Amino acid sequence: MSAARAIPHWQRNGRTVAYDAGTFISDERLVAVAKMGNGTVFEELHRRHAEKVFRVAHRIIRHREDGEDAVQESFLSACVHLHTFDGRAKFSTWLIRIVINAALMKVRKKAQFQ
Repeated sequence: MSAARAIPHWQRNGRTVAYDAGTFISDERLVAVAKMGNGTVFEELHRRHAEKVFRVAHRIIRHREDGEDAVQESFLSACVHLHTFDGRAKFSTWLIRIVINAALMKVRKKAQFQ
């Protein structure tokens, strides 16, 4: 079981309720663990930010499939270059900048071929 996916249980109104402990861990801590090579933690970062990142990409590209491609490329790039993230900005800000650049590159390439 990873640090991001520990699922404790507790009682509420006579029912057992499970919650995801990963939601209580900050992005900064998750990034620190991900830098050590824990891929499961990066999955938690993806789960937290994928929807917002897609909205940003889709707003720029205006095409669902190209937006999804930009998101996938962005998360891949973030994973590969995570060691360069120095923490001066929030992880989400860094990730949004990556997706903006990926989306703009897709728009430029599409305009180049038209």
